[in-house]
Amino acid sequence: MVRMGLKIGLSSVCLFLIIAALMLAGCGGGSSTETTTTTTTVPETTSTATSTTTTTTLLPEVAGITDEAFNSTGIYVESDETNGYGITINASEELIVCGNYYTGAGTGLGWDLAAWKITSNGSVDTSFGTNGRFVLTGLTTTTGVNADTLYSVIADPNGNILATGYYYNGQTPQADMVLIKLTPAGSLAAGFGENGIVTYNRGSGLGGDAGISVIIDSNNRILVAGYTTNTSANTDSTIWCYNQYGNPDTSFGTSGRAYYDGGLSDQAFSIIEAADGGYYVAGTTLLTASQASLILLKYNSSGQLDTSFGTAGKSVLTVDNTHVTGYSLVSDASGNLYVFGHYGTLDNSDIHSAIFKYNSSGSLVAGFGVNGIAQANGCVATAIPGELSISNGGYLYVTGKNSASPIAMTTWRFKPDGTLDTTFGSNGEITYSIFGGAQGGAVKLDSSKRVVIAGSSSSKMAVWRYR
Repeated sequence: MVRMGLKIGLSSVCLFLIIAALMLAGCGGGSSTETTTTTTTVPETTSTATSTTTTTTLLPEVAGITDEAFNSTGIYVESDETNGYGITINASEELIVCGNYYTGAGTGLGWDLAAWKITSNGSVDTSFGTNGRFVLTGLTTTTGVNADTLYSVIADPNGNILATGYYYNGQTPQADMVLIKLTPAGSLAAGFGENGIVTYNRGSGLGGDAGISVIIDSNNRILVAGYTTNTSANTDSTIWCYNQYGNPDTSFGTSGRAYYDGGLSDQAFSIIEAADGGYYVAGTTLLTASQASLILLKYNSSGQLDTSFGTAGKSVLTVDNTHVTGYSLVSDASGNLYVFGHYGTLDNSDIHSAIFKYNSSGSLVAGFGVNGIAQANGCVATAIPGELSISNGGYLYVTGKNSASPIAMTTWRFKPDGTLDTTFGSNGEITYSIFGGAQGGAVKLDSSKRVVIAGSSSSKMAVWRYR
């Protein structure tokens, strides 16, 4: 049996747990710098001018073949019981994975926050943390329900690491949002928050708070998207904004936070920066107690809803007799938005993962897939929000699991028009199966467009690479 980190749930949001999900933007393709020397002759003088132009070379999309140059087998698997949920690739092409580590049962034990650094050749970087692994023990003191988890990770230009998730604060069953900063060597950064840790407890709320997605914007502000619980025991979509020292940026929202309350329960799962310096947020809203709808929110840089987007700053997709959920968000060079989520029946008997394409005004783009929606039949997202990646050629990558027994890690590639790319892997998908099951939680593209996936294989954190 696969033991997974416990996802926070309340009575009004149990629907989210049934259909919770998959994966921020990926990097793709390379660029070349071309230097041109021009000699110009004029009477009695000759001058030489050198100009530099940068042209973007679109590398071809990979075939989806196991990359045996990565740890000789194409996969790295942890030795202990762990889960991989988020992944990022730093400037040195090293892989940073976040998730959790099982330390056993008892007070202060259970699932603890964890991060790993894997080299580009697929071996663990033993100089990071302790033998390549960082584990934050002692943060939780509750017995029996410890399920501390990091969901999203990003590296800054200096190699420092930021990761967000939640931890149990000892007030069973309450969880708090957590944001940690690690040095490149895998130790807590002392100048950030309190000894490298920032937490948030919406004290008036009656339940859990969690960070699901983290970014660093163009002004070096740290933005976390997730949810908090209000006094009605419903969740509100929440955006936190911090400066480089882990202090709330009080110029954003109210005391550094922006809440969205649609009336019942709302959760934010992904955040990206917009070209105008604002932010797009993808998530899920309950307009009725039994039906989930996808919601896109647009905020300005001050943390206020941008009323020029959608209807009063939001775009809500509701389909009769259908759950529509949004978990991950990326944009392309033209400003179009892509949301990865679920699309299926209310009784959950027929649910498929889907990609929704929006224009910058918040309307579905009819020419993508079918009426703006591309579905992956047989694709089932993992039980945590993950990431969608887009290449510089406009191809879209999603990962999760299939419905086989045992479940297999499965990754799909879609063409820019929303059709499945059957040249990828086997008829548009790659799978990895093992006794005990496997699943993908996050997908990224490295600078060579190789596909890098973080997830779990037989209850152990795993990283795959395909070329």
